[in-house]
Amino acid sequence: MTAVLIWFAYTVFEIVNPEARSFEAWFYAARGVSLYFVSTIPLALILLYKEEDLDKFINIWFGLSLFATFWGIKQLTLGTDFAEERWLESGARKTHILFGKLRVFSFYSDAGQFGAAQAHTGVVAGILAMGPTKTKRRKYFYIFTCLLSLYGMAISGTRGAMFVAITGFAIYFLVSNNMKIILPGIIFGALAFGMLKYTNIGQQNDQIRRMRTGLDPNDASLMARLENQQKLKVYLASRPIGGGIGSAGSWGQRFSPGTFLATTPLDSWYVKIWAESGIIGLTIYIGMLLFLLGNRFIFLFKLKDPELKFKLAALYGGFFGICFASYGNQIFGQFPTGSVIYLSLVYLFLGETFVRKRSLNKTNESEFPLLPLVSIISINYNGARVTCAMLESLKKISYPNIEVIIVDNASKEDPSLIANEHPWITFIRSKENLGFAGGNNLGLMEARGKYLLLLNNDTEVDTGFLEPMVKRMEEDPSIGAVSPKIIFHHSPGIIQFAGFNPINPYTGRGTAIGNGQKDDGSFNTSMPTSRAHGAAMMISRKVVEEIGLMADLFFFIMKKWIIVKESKEPAIPFGMKQSQQSIIKNPFLQAKEVL
Repeated sequence: MTAVLIWFAYTVFEIVNPEARSFEAWFYAARGVSLYFVSTIPLALILLYKEEDLDKFINIWFGLSLFATFWGIKQLTLGTDFAEERWLESGARKTHILFGKLRVFSFYSDAGQFGAAQAHTGVVAGILAMGPTKTKRRKYFYIFTCLLSLYGMAISGTRGAMFVAITGFAIYFLVSNNMKIILPGIIFGALAFGMLKYTNIGQQNDQIRRMRTGLDPNDASLMARLENQQKLKVYLASRPIGGGIGSAGSWGQRFSPGTFLATTPLDSWYVKIWAESGIIGLTIYIGMLLFLLGNRFIFLFKLKDPELKFKLAALYGGFFGICFASYGNQIFGQFPTGSVIYLSLVYLFLGETFVRKRSLNKTNESEFPLLPLVSIISINYNGARVTCAMLESLKKISYPNIEVIIVDNASKEDPSLIANEHPWITFIRSKENLGFAGGNNLGLMEARGKYLLLLNNDTEVDTGFLEPMVKRMEEDPSIGAVSPKIIFHHSPGIIQFAGFNPINPYTGRGTAIGNGQKDDGSFNTSMPTSRAHGAAMMISRKVVEEIGLMADLFFFIMKKWIIVKESKEPAIPFGMKQSQQSIIKNPFLQAKEVL
């Protein structure tokens, strides 16, 4: 999201570009260039963040795409209707009737957009068809969608759309990390390329003949594009921030007719970005795309879940194909392709969340056939970045059945970063600072889990920290609370907490067991303790139901023992690791599974 915001900020800066013609031109053009991009992603992260939403998105997308294909076939076989003829007569005929043959455009803005969108759908459906599906009917649906969409691409007569399919499938073969798929993919791609480039097979077919010209380095259309780019290079040499968003293409013809950028054909989406935002804008834009592509490639390459990998790799292949083919056509920023790409990116970056949730039926099935829900509650106060770091670590844990509740205790700084970056959590904002007890009480009232883990927001956890605590409480229902062992971060291997000694009746103070000692395994055994540690303590729901919520008078002091003191059973420490963050000087915990 940060990369997208940087690009959006630059486009806003373009308002003051001295070359820009008007704010009105910027407003109209910036929508497709950045505004839809930066607004779609956070909305989808908030409203459409579940894997079920991804499945619905794919179904709706494929359904509308098939409808578009059938409409295109109608145009090809039965001809265009009255409204479509009017559009062709308005100037589109010269680009959509070639050698007496119609370049099908369906109900899209033009044949180029229709062909690219069809290729995009074909790539995603084709990859999904190669993967595991819940039913044979679903696999047949993907195959049908793929074949019909690729046919729609062919009848559009759009040569650039061919590269959506070629590069989309190619990048999938690479990201699959499976030689059984990579080698056949390379062979098939080489054969297809060789057929188009070096043979006349299918030359009698209008669509294949036009596709073949896309591989001709001496094609007249390509030569014209390169010539226009040379003219733009001279023009933009003295304009590093471009001619202003909205100054080129159709918007330029509307708001600044007769100017150089308005009259120079752009063709390419990247050339449009270059012309309007300059070499600086183009560098930022390409950098953003490379970051998004690279980040998700690494994630998908390592992803093990086969069904999820096919699903997300399909979206990635479509995204990569559109990025590549946007050099030849202005595909990326046009509807509906742009919106589909933006939503695809949302689901690609929700991949880690999907992985964690999918592990529900795969983790500890022998020991825990039915894993109880654990509600993890944490309080934020002027520490959004720290809280986000904790949430990143929680996303990676192996225990699958959790809910995370963050309570903001009336922070003076804006805490919205937490919900924006982690829409999968429950986020509660208190109107006043209720302290440790009051803030946790808000979370406890919202929690649904059988077990309730109170965790400091300045914590990081290792993947297997929850299982031993849940296991211990499941084995002995009489236990009211458990706490883990804690290790100092600034002194690796040095214990801060491995349980508490009883409180001295004369001094009112108690000492931590193992404090300052080396973590050599001596404290890895579960044992009773007089108090749980407030930085990380898990209590059973029955404790709260029996004794009620925490007393609000415990705003900060004595937070570590009030619940355990009032519950009937001692807390049990489990293996855990803890640290000190020297900059803010607050405990920075890392929970670790028992050795």
